[in-house]
This record gives sequence, C-alpha cells and structure tokens, in this order.
Amino acid sequence: MVVVLHVTDSMSSGTYEAVLSIANSHKRQIHHLLYDYKSDAAEPNIESLSSTFKSVARWSSGVFRRSIHLNRILKELNPDFIYLHSSWAGFYGRLVPTKAVILYTSHGFGFQRNDVSRIARNIFLLIEKLLSKRTDVYVAIWPIELKYANTKLNFRKTKAYILDEVKFILFEKGIQNAKTTSNSNFAVVGRVSAAKDPRFTNEIGKITDTYFKINWFGAVATNQELFRKFGQLNYLNFQSWIPKKQLIEILSDHVALLVTSSWEVGPLVFYEALQAGIPVIPRNIPAIQALGIRNFETPEEFGQEMQRLVSDKTYRSRLLLEQFECAKSAFIGFDSKSLFDE
Repeated sequence: MVVVLHVTDSMSSGTYEAVLSIANSHKRQIHHLLYDYKSDAAEPNIESLSSTFKSVARWSSGVFRRSIHLNRILKELNPDFIYLHSSWAGFYGRLVPTKAVILYTSHGFGFQRNDVSRIARNIFLLIEKLLSKRTDVYVAIWPIELKYANTKLNFRKTKAYILDEVKFILFEKGIQNAKTTSNSNFAVVGRVSAAKDPRFTNEIGKITDTYFKINWFGAVATNQELFRKFGQLNYLNFQSWIPKKQLIEILSDHVALLVTSSWEVGPLVFYEALQAGIPVIPRNIPAIQALGIRNFETPEEFGQEMQRLVSDKTYRSRLLLEQFECAKSAFIGFDSKSLFDE
C-alpha cells in the first residue's frame, strides 16, 4: 500500500482539522504523522490521532534536531509521499533529501504576515520561491492560497483541493435561514495569537461593551500570560478550546462570528459558522477578499454591523445566505479527487 508521512509543526486549530480531514478521506493509503503544536494552542488528542495514523510521533524542537529527526523518520518509513502542512514544515521538509513525492500546503505563507517587517516578508517570499522547485505538488485548500500559488510562486504543479467538511457544508448540506437567538453574544474562535489580533478585537469589545458580549473560544493561556503578551484584554470573555461538534452547537446560539485576524489564509471556522446558521463579520484581509464577501476595516465598523445584525433579523438571514453563495462561488474549480495517485 501507498505510505504517506504527514509533517506539521502546528497541529492545532484549522491545521489540525485539515490534516485529519485529508488523512481520513484517503483511507486506501497508510498514514503516519510527525507533529508539533504551538505553545498557545491546546495539545492534540493523541488517542484521536492514533485512530487515523498508523504511527504518531512528536517532532523534536530546534532547527538541527528537527532536521535530524525528520531525516531519521524518512529513512525508517521510506514513504511514497511526504505531505508538509505549514510553512515551517515546508521549510524543513524540502531541505531534507528524499525520493518521496513532496506535497505542500502552507496554511498561511510567511510573506502574508503583517506582524513582521517588509524585509522579513520579502525574505519569506524569496525562500518560498526557491523551495518551490523542491515541491512536486502545492495543494491549495483555500482560494487565497490558490491565488498566491499561481501568481507569486513557481510550483511545478498546483492542485485546488476542497476539504470534505467544506464540500459538505457548501455543496451537499446547504443552509437554511439564520438560527434565532435571544441573546446579544458574538463569537471569536481560534488561538489567541498575534495573527488573530486580540488587541483589535478588544477595541471592538470596548466600543460595544454596553450592549454586547464577545466570547473568544480557544484560549489556553492564563489571563496573566495574555496580559504579558498583549496587554489588557478586559472586554473579551475567554473560553477554553472545545471539540468541533460542541463548538457548532455553541456558535448557533450567537448572533454572528467575528473574524478579526490581521492576516489569515482561510479560516475553517468561517464555514463552521455557516453550518451553525450564523453569519460572519469579517475583517478586510486578502483571505476574505478572495471570497468576495463584504468586510470591515475598523472596530467602529464592526460595532455598527453588530448593532445592525441584532436589530434587523431579516438582514441577518439575508447576509447569511449571501455569504454562503459567495463562498460557494469562490470554490468553483476545487475538487476532492485523490491527492495520492498510485
């Protein structure tokens, strides 16, 4: 049977869901996992991973140890494919010599980041261009990834792949009218990281605190640790990470999902919000622009849209359907054909 080694340094949040989705939708192959996860994310459930992957190993830390560890695993498994999930995994995995077919999904290119200097972004872009020659297939799972892969980089082959969960929501299940809720709560989902821009979100909370409550699902750090990293975040109600099925149920009792990231590649939670029957208030970033969805720039604009969604139920239902149709259009041309052709 065909052997696939999945490698990621960020086995959490959306990347976690994507890696599991891809492995579970390719059951004819034998899958192995070499992973690490971010310190500000919940630790992966090893038991659940073991039901999908034949072997699961925690990736060593440190530049040299990671390279040595990956090289050793490649020699032991001799995989037919190595699938690199994350830009850092893509960096290590395309430098280590291997005869395996190399698949790569960045889950966010380094040159997208706006929390680093322009010089750093240009360096990340140059590295991606150089390493693209060591990539057999770039697997784009979000529209903005496909755009960047086709316009900024030089991959030999690009594959537009839709995750089963996204395909189910957009093209199989569909959505009904917006779920009704009696409260004025709004949700944010994800790691409390620089990319998610908690300071910006806190400004929204400050403006709307008299009327609305913002629940942030996905925090693992203590309030003291968050304060040291981001300053006071007094207007956000932090909740721990919860399983996806439970999350969708909880989201359905919120007015809308706030996507406040300063940079993002394709928030899976956007589609989970659609599944939960609630619209999204997204920030003006390229990943959202690629979906053709109306977006917002300032905390004041977010506050105005939150007020409108609470006061106008008809508008809320119409917005949900509009966002659903935009998302469907953005994924035209994506398919779920096998990534590991034998």
